Amino acid sequence: ELTNKKTFDKECSYAMQLFNKNEYLNKSTPESKLIAVLNVANVGLTLNPVLKLAYLVPRSRKVNGNYVIEVCLEPSYQGLVKLITDTGSAKNVYAHLVYKGDDFQEILGTSVEIIHKPKRESKEVVLVYAVAVLQDGSKQVDVMPINEINEIRGMSESYKSWEKNNALPCVWNTHFGEMARKTVIRRLTKYLPKTNQWDKV
Repeated sequence: ELTNKKTFDKECSYAMQLFNKNEYLNKSTPESKLIAVLNVANVGLTLNPVLKLAYLVPRSRKVNGNYVIEVCLEPSYQGLVKLITDTGSAKNVYAHLVYKGDDFQEILGTSVEIIHKPKRESKEVVLVYAVAVLQDGSKQVDVMPINEINEIRGMSESYKSWEKNNALPCVWNTHFGEMARKTVIRRLTKYLPKTNQWDKV
């Protein structure tokens, strides 16, 4: 009912590949697997690994004194951008990392502007920012210093598990830039105009 059979079969195929490759995903509850795949259809994203718009992420949760693994659908920052632009809330959304030594200036007030001149002299991230270009051409911006990004990273179940056991995979370590961009875009969405399709976001 949510999509056509061709799309359903294709997304189930992607999901099965992910479950078979990841033992934590494979151990997740059948109900959470079903909900995660249905949510792909609901929001209009895809699990296609080439497009990198969404991922299935295992999370542990305590139920009646026991821990169970549930799988959740997580859009990437590119997936979030697609959802925001597809709903018509913004014409374009982009996010960048600011490294130590870059020239960076944030101008607020009646005319919002970000001036960022990368120097590419350092690998140390100091800020992350996102810009949404609205339908009328105006811009909404959000800037997060690295300590705020790290605070949110510290609340991640994946990162907490990695801190306890460094052998466990953690997306914050393997794809820090993408996770940081996604974090600032997620906060930016709170200030964007809401459209009829906003429930997808």
